[in-house]
Amino acid sequence: MRSLSLAIQRLRSVSFLFNGKTDILAASAQVGPGVYDDRDTHVVYIGTWGQASSSGEYDGTRTYSNTNGSTVSLTFTGTQVSYLYSLYSNRGYAQVSIDGSVVTPQLDAYATAWVYQKLATYSGLSNSTHTITIAVTGKNDGQASDVYVSVDAFIVGTSFNDNNPTVTYRSGWTAATGSIDWDGDVHYTDSAGSATFVFAGSFVTYAYSSNPNRGYAGITIDGVSEGTIDEYTSSAEGQVSKTFSGLSSGIHTITVSWTGQQDGSSSGAYIAVDAFIAAESLYSPNVPAQEYIRFGGKVIAIENAGP
Repeated sequence: MRSLSLAIQRLRSVSFLFNGKTDILAASAQVGPGVYDDRDTHVVYIGTWGQASSSGEYDGTRTYSNTNGSTVSLTFTGTQVSYLYSLYSNRGYAQVSIDGSVVTPQLDAYATAWVYQKLATYSGLSNSTHTITIAVTGKNDGQASDVYVSVDAFIVGTSFNDNNPTVTYRSGWTAATGSIDWDGDVHYTDSAGSATFVFAGSFVTYAYSSNPNRGYAGITIDGVSEGTIDEYTSSAEGQVSKTFSGLSSGIHTITVSWTGQQDGSSSGAYIAVDAFIAAESLYSPNVPAQEYIRFGGKVIAIENAGP
């Protein structure tokens, strides 16, 4: 009985987070589809970690370390997980493992300027319980000023690529290939047009490629504006993202629109669609787009969803 009691106490470990250097512990339990911020109690830290805040990051926070061997883990059930992190000039290599096997020995987070909500996505897993672990390696690519590794969030869900039938394009979009993009391709436009994705669940992640010629993308969810995203970065980056969570359960529609506006540093107003991540897509190849049933601008059901 004593050993059982001690085991229960360990599982109920409290999370200690503060701005200084310390060990951070957290309660561990498997989770399903969703977005798990760096401060979520399901995210387990071992080693020396600190905290910071920034408006560019998911939920405005990140956790970071430059101590070799420090780790962060999430145990989840599903076939895909994404690690969300930031790029900067003091970033080093992170090692990514799933179920104890290294899948990315050196994930380089170096960039000359800030890039927020960068994705590293691992899919094709068995539909069972897995653990993703990010470790500080203490190494960098030789350009970085330090070896920091950051944690912004983890996303458990499914990716729907830009050329997937789940994504509907209107007006002048062009398909292109690119080694830095999810599944090796992307759609982009520099003229009036929009891309729409219908999904189920309480969150959605819009992934895009950033570039020196990118402009502002307008975002609406269920017809309500979520503001704009500046897709400009000083150098090309694939699989940059923006996550929207806290939605009501049920069916939603996200629309990405060309605004024609751009940052003063950008050479163009292009926007791009690389992928969407959600708990579930509502697309059926047997249901034409016009047969989605809408009420008040929202998709509420699919008519004749069977074959």
